[in-house]
Amino acid sequence: TTAATGSGVAAAVRTQRGTRSARAAYRRAHSAAAEIRVVGWTSGRHGIFIALRVGPSTTAKYFDKPTELEAKCIALAKMICSARHIIAFTGAGISTGAGIADFRSGLNTVLPTGPGLWELPKADRPAGNILEQCARARPGRAHRALFRLWQAGLLKHVISQNVDGLHRKSGIPAAALSELHGNIFVERCVRCGSEYERDFNTICPGGLTGRSCERAHCGGALRHTGVGFGDDLPEKVVECAWRESERADLCLALGSSITVTPASEMPAWVARRHARRKDKGLVIVNLQATPCDEQAALRVNGLVDDVLERVEALLVEQGMLERPDARALLGG
Repeated sequence: TTAATGSGVAAAVRTQRGTRSARAAYRRAHSAAAEIRVVGWTSGRHGIFIALRVGPSTTAKYFDKPTELEAKCIALAKMICSARHIIAFTGAGISTGAGIADFRSGLNTVLPTGPGLWELPKADRPAGNILEQCARARPGRAHRALFRLWQAGLLKHVISQNVDGLHRKSGIPAAALSELHGNIFVERCVRCGSEYERDFNTICPGGLTGRSCERAHCGGALRHTGVGFGDDLPEKVVECAWRESERADLCLALGSSITVTPASEMPAWVARRHARRKDKGLVIVNLQATPCDEQAALRVNGLVDDVLERVEALLVEQGMLERPDARALLGG
């Protein structure tokens, strides 16, 4: 028998014919948008009892068919044209095109960056660490497309969970960014709050970088801005991100699983606020399922780089954007 009562709730499979029947029951319980993992088992007089965890799939990837993807890109371009205040909410998936691995891609991923860091056993993880990948990376196609949307006045603000600094490197200024988890290239004065952007990774043990604030009459110690697991997010950054979320009538969630709190509450709130509108609210561009899929006005299953470039081309055709030159497309 199989019992599954919803996302994140334990399910049970009991069989008298051993593990082969258990696997069959597992397959029957599995759905396209659900991930089921064995979390325990025991045997007894009535057979084998296997405990499963049922929830949104975090590793399975879904691709829209070309015709469906094109239709969704056209719909997204129209939504951008009619929106008053557009924000982007970006996750690790926007930077895979720049060569930085994400966290949740499965072992069979199609991404050139390979499986997500959290999916690989420690022994199988590549040498070095993700901060080294971030330090070497340059803005990808999606970062450059967002910059051009901001430059044209269509995109008002970017809320990012990434620490790679690629949005700033693309040209989007700090005032138009809320980097919730920090930026490895930015250090902040613990006394006056002044920020300094470097061309090297400032992350270091203990937090304090050993440098001092350059403002007159301050001289406070500088601390890297990276936010570790369990640490509070910077209050001013969070307040700014919430102000932009409250103003937004269109939020583009790009390459994010929308599961890391409290950041994930922002796109979810935009979705709920505009729940009755089909042309407003939340748009999700991601290869994996998210908890907000059912709330989104539009869900696009495609690579963020490809989707944003196609939407940009459609906006150029409609006269909403100037055609970028070849140098801009190549990141020059």
